Amino acid sequence: MATNRFAVRQTRCATSIEPRLRRRVWLPSLLLAAVSLLWSMSPLFPRQNQASIEEQIAQNIVRQPIGAAQTVGELGLPDSFVRRVADRIVRSSYQAQYHLVSGEVVPPEDGVPTTALNPKSIEAVTLRVCDPATVSEELKAYRERMPLGRPFVRGFRLGRGLWPYDDPAAHPVEARRETALLVARSLPVRGLVVTTALAIESLGPHDYIRARTPQLTRLQEVGIPIDLLEFFDRHGSGLALVRDIAQRIVAGSSVEDLESELSAIAFEFRASDRRFAAVSEAGDAPVQDIRVQLTRGDSWGKLDDGGSVEITRQILTALPDTRVTAHIEGKYIEVLRESLAGLTPAQRARMTVVPATTVVSQWAQDNGKAGSVDGKSATLVPRYANRREDGSEFIEGEAYLFDALVAAGHRVVQSPLLFQGGDVLIASRPSLGQRWAFIGEAEIYRNVSLGLSYPQVLEAFRIELGVDRCVVLPSVSFHIDYDVSFRVVDGALVALVNDRDTAVDHIIRAGIAVLERAAFLTPTVAQELRSSLDAAGEDVAKRKPFFHRLSELVYARVDSSGAFPTAFVRHFSDRDLHRAIGNFARFLTAIDIYIGDSFSARESARTGHQFALLRSYRRQKELAGELQALLVSHGIRVVAVPSLSDGERSVTAINGVHLPGLYLRPVYGGLFESLDQAAKATIVSALGDKVRIVDIQCAESQRRNGAVHCSIAPYPAPIVEN
Repeated sequence: MATNRFAVRQTRCATSIEPRLRRRVWLPSLLLAAVSLLWSMSPLFPRQNQASIEEQIAQNIVRQPIGAAQTVGELGLPDSFVRRVADRIVRSSYQAQYHLVSGEVVPPEDGVPTTALNPKSIEAVTLRVCDPATVSEELKAYRERMPLGRPFVRGFRLGRGLWPYDDPAAHPVEARRETALLVARSLPVRGLVVTTALAIESLGPHDYIRARTPQLTRLQEVGIPIDLLEFFDRHGSGLALVRDIAQRIVAGSSVEDLESELSAIAFEFRASDRRFAAVSEAGDAPVQDIRVQLTRGDSWGKLDDGGSVEITRQILTALPDTRVTAHIEGKYIEVLRESLAGLTPAQRARMTVVPATTVVSQWAQDNGKAGSVDGKSATLVPRYANRREDGSEFIEGEAYLFDALVAAGHRVVQSPLLFQGGDVLIASRPSLGQRWAFIGEAEIYRNVSLGLSYPQVLEAFRIELGVDRCVVLPSVSFHIDYDVSFRVVDGALVALVNDRDTAVDHIIRAGIAVLERAAFLTPTVAQELRSSLDAAGEDVAKRKPFFHRLSELVYARVDSSGAFPTAFVRHFSDRDLHRAIGNFARFLTAIDIYIGDSFSARESARTGHQFALLRSYRRQKELAGELQALLVSHGIRVVAVPSLSDGERSVTAINGVHLPGLYLRPVYGGLFESLDQAAKATIVSALGDKVRIVDIQCAESQRRNGAVHCSIAPYPAPIVEN
């Protein structure tokens, strides 16, 4: 196989991930804009009354276009939430600009293989493969024309007829264009019913007095989520509500006259399937099957460092009584057979392969929530599969994955709500006799943009998920499954959360040990640094001399281009150069976090990208404290586990999966083995000796901003019946 050599200047093990398969990515244009902005804000480009970097990035976020006329700003995202998104961009853009590695890196492969390297090795390897899904020519043509990205039509929904998706801003009729913009701006502010009235008034109320399907289609085209109207209509279809509004406007009332009354109309959400109940993820629910999504048929570069295939092999090996259902593009199945050749026939017999026709991402949690209907496994899927937090971006591959499962008899329930499953956690509260859903704040705002109020969204999720209560958690890292993990222990709910400070301490010590072994530090200097780290604690006066000295020693290795040479970074390898880059990136990030905790709020108020970075880490720590306080206020025991959740720089121990008697724990290993072991000791102490810890190596997945919980979805019964 041909090998490309290329010069890289990068911040992470970027060569070891396929960009299209990263779990959570900013649009390249936004990140590039952020980097350009930061260069422009350097001393070379002085400005008067200059806004902070965070403020300017926040402005860039809300100015992102959606089609020809709309922007993210019209989604109604709260300023506090936009600031948190901006903080994540501050961190990623800082790393992209200053944590650079230069030199030649040889990728271990050129392209993704679709044929087995050794065809003879798979002659005896059999896998159970479902039939591929078949769709009508009309539906196929509809899907092929569908634009990617954030839907232009605000109320867009997949799977309920052929919902319009053309940009209303390009409509030839001016009234339609103006109405669509009015709808986009009004939905999150004035609500669905009032916005519907505004649309009817704008389009001409006489056409809606006896509204039928054509009139509702016109409302769809300008962005009204007409399927949600039925929950405000006592007759259940939404048509009666539309006709009543039109009649009153024709009779002389303006929308302003009616607004108070329309806003008071009761919202009565009905479950998409009243029999559906999301499965508890707190280790108290039986599990017979696990759904995974494989991005390819083998491990990237044959490195077996914890990508989707390696995680699947570990599950099949560690859980002898559990089945695995795997989505994968059909063209990779032959290579998958080769990758599984080392398993026993009995292990492979527990696996069902579901072929896909589009790109598959690894994150099985995000495109649905596992549950059951009448004792059989079922999946609740969102309005449309989506990613991002600054506006829901339609994902083609994720949207169509369930076609083949449905054809095989699996029950799929589509919700009118928007959500990403990794941001929704279900847990039992045995002491209360209840089941709770913990929901990340981004999932609330997705649905507020559709015209529902905050309380209405909570009530809708409560009914749809089949739980007794919903609790909203702040967005600390991104999805809440990177911030908290729930387990029922002796009848009480326990929450595992990140102990960032201890994780940072372990990572820094590991980096010092590397520098000492490579003779960049003398044993005396290395010991002085460790002693200084021990003595500093939370004492700012002592922390500053430590990080100044360590930073000077590390950044003295930067070359004339401002990057760390590959020859230097290679010393951080515990296996190969690609892992070395990932390890080194974590070391630099740990130093940044340590520095951020060493400055007072006043000191970090200075201008410049580095101080924006320090402020972002300070705010992240404060938000993590708020998360923990919220959990405690609900009577949940909180246990801080040495673990770092910081995007593609994570070394997480809490993004695991709780099964009866087991905890599938994510581990990074290698250079950070001491951190893994410290986390394990804390988890064992918290969960007790009745829970066996099963380590799942997932370093490669963590370099893509995901781990074990992100990658697998447990079900209480077989996903596909024999």
